[in-house]
Parts: sequence; structure tokens; C-alpha cells
Amino acid sequence: MLAITPAALNDLFQPAGDPPSAWAFSGEYLTSAGAVSPPAPTAAEVRAWARGTGLAVTDRGRLPPDVWTAYAQAHPPVVGDD
Repeated sequence: MLAITPAALNDLFQPAGDPPSAWAFSGEYLTSAGAVSPPAPTAAEVRAWARGTGLAVTDRGRLPPDVWTAYAQAHPPVVGDD
């Protein structure tokens, strides 16, 4: 069986004219470095956070919009290390 490493895929799918660091293989798909947003939190993650901060949430079902808003305000997006 032929083993294809992430580095080999980066070389194979490197767009013409782009610097080598402009693209990265994430292990699942080819992405443009710096253009990938972190995955959205799951309801379970937000529910656990809410309970940890003292907010009352149900064990199941949709979380109220104010809980999602509070989570987003407590976890602002991270800006690059530039």
C-alpha cells in the first residue's frame, strides 16, 4: 500500500504561483492556511460551559439564544499571531 503523507499532498496540490506556506493539508482536506475558522462549539460544549458558569440549562433540546450569545461573548475569536 502506498502511504501518502500530508507533506506529499501539500506538494501535489500546491496551487501554481502560491508560496508553499499558503496551503496546508489538515488531515482531512486541503485548506488555505489562515482562511480556516475553528469549528463551531457543539451544544454539549456550550451546555457544559453554561453549567460551569452557573447558568441553568436543560439536559436536552435546543439551547436558548441568550446562552449561545453569552458563550460567544466569553469566547471571542482568536486573531492570528501576526
